[in-house]
Amino acid sequence: MNPHPSVCRRGGGFHLLTKSLETPRGFGSATAEVNPDTGRLLGPLHPIASGFASDDSEIPRVCDIDDIWYLLLAEGGSMALHAATVRHSLSPWGLFEPGHDNPFLAEHNA
Repeated sequence: MNPHPSVCRRGGGFHLLTKSLETPRGFGSATAEVNPDTGRLLGPLHPIASGFASDDSEIPRVCDIDDIWYLLLAEGGSMALHAATVRHSLSPWGLFEPGHDNPFLAEHNA
């Protein structure tokens, strides 16, 4: 599986890599600080979330708005529980709490 990495840039030279991570239950998401010039991780990957609607999540995207970190996930792939969900946290390392209206976009009756 392609880990679908993305990088969130924040002031002070902080760059956060977010990618899919295989777990015993399926796929979740993990983050690590990254050097944007070399692509090397500056620390270990930190698991931050698994799926809300299913055990398989992918294409994680993290951004911070007004000091709140948001995690957007695609879940279920092309299976029956295909959905998009959002989580939020006060830290880029989690704990990412599910939004109250998840899934906010779905191809099923959640």
